[in-house]
Amino acid sequence: GAVTIESLETQIDTIEAFGDVAYEWGTYSERYAEKGKPPVQEEGRYLLRWGRQPDGTWLVTRFTVHTAKREPVAGGQPR
Repeated sequence: GAVTIESLETQIDTIEAFGDVAYEWGTYSERYAEKGKPPVQEEGRYLLRWGRQPDGTWLVTRFTVHTAKREPVAGGQPR
């Protein structure tokens, strides 16, 4: 079903670069709602793998999250 991201915050803990590859670790807090369901607050850690492209720009090539906490928002109404 459709998901609406209501808010998303990240906090970068560490970035390490090795030539054309970089890794970014951090934490996130996200509030989202699936159609017809109450909003959910989720928190956890993430890891991004960045790759430098031939033109010098950086793009995310891998992304993973570990959800530590997921709970319905108190008093949240279905969206």
